[in-house]
Amino acid sequence: MRLLFLDMDGVMNSRQSLRRSWDTGGRTCIVPGFDDICPIAKSNLDWVLEMFQDCKVVISSTWRLHHKIKEFEAVCPQMKGRVIGKTPRLKSNRLDDYGYVPRGHEIHKWLLDNDCFDVPFIVLDDDSDMDKVKDNFIWIDSDLGLTFKHVVEIGKRWGVEI
Repeated sequence: MRLLFLDMDGVMNSRQSLRRSWDTGGRTCIVPGFDDICPIAKSNLDWVLEMFQDCKVVISSTWRLHHKIKEFEAVCPQMKGRVIGKTPRLKSNRLDDYGYVPRGHEIHKWLLDNDCFDVPFIVLDDDSDMDKVKDNFIWIDSDLGLTFKHVVEIGKRWGVEI
């Protein structure tokens, strides 16, 4: 088994795809939703999941707080039955971080709670607050979202030349 920790904003949608949605009138509300998923990012995620049939997905996006797993599975056909959870929302006593701990800590906690720390994993995110899991982190440029370059990097990290 392999794990893919998936952010949504900046990874599965991007500033570029949101602009396209706004320009074509496809956006009906201010809050980003599944209608804003970039078709290129979706295709790239499909390709990763097709290539790595043993890959399971854990949602690390703040979208996990407002959406059910079935909604995430509907984003791309390859995700159906492969989303195995969401990272916890951890609070902090520190005032300088808005009361929440960095996402890397939430991912680390999920790995520990699920006895998966020895499982190969990759974190896809456009934020860099990944100190606890930085060796498994692939930064995504939020202007572009998930690109083919990232697919190649995932393959390389998991021993497949693309």
